[in-house]
Amino acid sequence: PKRASRGASSRKRKASEGSTKVSPKLARKGEKKEQKAKESKLPVVVMAGSAGGRPPKAIKEMLEKLTTVIYAPESGKWKSWSPAGPNQTALQSAVQTAISMASKGDENRGVVIASSSFGCRVAAQFWADRDQSIDKAVQRKLVCFGYPLFRPKPGQDRVAVLKQLPKDLRVLMISGNRDEFLHRNYQDLPKGTKAFSSLAKECTASMRLHSTNGKHNPLDGAKKAERNDVSEVFRGFLLEREQEK
Repeated sequence: PKRASRGASSRKRKASEGSTKVSPKLARKGEKKEQKAKESKLPVVVMAGSAGGRPPKAIKEMLEKLTTVIYAPESGKWKSWSPAGPNQTALQSAVQTAISMASKGDENRGVVIASSSFGCRVAAQFWADRDQSIDKAVQRKLVCFGYPLFRPKPGQDRVAVLKQLPKDLRVLMISGNRDEFLHRNYQDLPKGTKAFSSLAKECTASMRLHSTNGKHNPLDGAKKAERNDVSEVFRGFLLEREQEK
C-alpha cells in the first residue's frame, strides 16, 4: 500500500482533533442550558405588577431570565385601590396558580411574591392581612421594586401597612434614590431611599434595602453594573432558606 503523504496525514490529524473540539457557540449554548437547569430550582415568582398590570420591561426581562414568573393580575389591569376586594382576589388567584406550578417535578420549588409600584401596595396588604393562614409553599418573603411610599399630596397612608407586616416576613426593598415617591415636601421620613432605612427600624418584619441611582423604576437610569447587582441581589434573596419557625 502507498504511504500517505505528510500533508494528508496532517490534514487527517487536524480533522480528528477538530472533531473533539466544541465551537464557542455550542459551548455558550451548553453554559446557558446548564444555567437554566440550575435556575429551574429557584422558587416560582408571583409578580404583582404596576398599575397597568405588568412590571416595567427591564424588571420583567430580568425576572424571566432567572425563573418561572406568574403575573398578577393574570389578565387586565388592577382596579382602583382598596385594601380588600378584587385586587386581593386577583393576587390570591395568581398565588394559587404559582403553587400548582411550583409543585410540578420531583421537588416543590416554593413560591415568592414580588411586586412593582402599585403592586407593592397590593402585595404588602396581602401579607399584612395574613399571619399563618397561607399555604406553606409560599415562602415568607416579599420583594418590592419601587414601593410608592408617598403620593404627590398627603392622603392615603402607605407607611402603616408596612408596620403591620408579620414579624417573620423578610422584605427586600429595591428602590431608586431618585424615585419621586421618596421626595415629597410633606414626608416625615428622610428623602430618597434613606426613608426605608429609617422606616425599617419601626417595622416588626425584617426589612432590608438595595438602593440604585434609578428612578421609581429602580432600573430606570441605573447603570449596567447596578442592574447586574440588582439581579444578583434578587437571585440571592430567592435562594435564602426559610427561617426556622
